[in-house]
Amino acid sequence: MNILLILPIVLLIMLYRKQTFLDCYSNLILPSNGPKLWPEVVGDPILPPKMRRAPGRPKKLRRKTNVEPKKPSGAGGMKKRNQETVRCRRCKELGHNQRTCGGKTGADRKLPKGANKV
Repeated sequence: MNILLILPIVLLIMLYRKQTFLDCYSNLILPSNGPKLWPEVVGDPILPPKMRRAPGRPKKLRRKTNVEPKKPSGAGGMKKRNQETVRCRRCKELGHNQRTCGGKTGADRKLPKGANKV
C-alpha cells in the first residue's frame, strides 16, 4: 500500500489507539547510579564554550563591591557644593533674589498731589 494514498484522518486514528500508545512506552529506561558508573570515553575532554561579550548596550554604572556605599551622600547621588545664601540686589536681604523680592518698589512711594502731571 502506498503511504501517499492514505488519508490523513486514517493516520490520526491510528495514533490515538491504545496499542500505539503501549508500543511507544514499551521500552524501559533504567536510571544510572551516578557519573562514577558511566563508561569512560577516550579522547579530548569536552570544554565549555568560550566567553564572549553580551549583546546590547553596556551597563551605565560599574558593579560596586559590598564595601562601597550604594549612593554617594546628597540629593540625586551627587555631593553637595558649598554655596552661599542668595542675596537680593534690590533690598540687600538674604534668602531670595531680585525677581522674587517682595520688598519696597517704585510704585509704593508716596507722591505729592499733582506731582504726576506733566
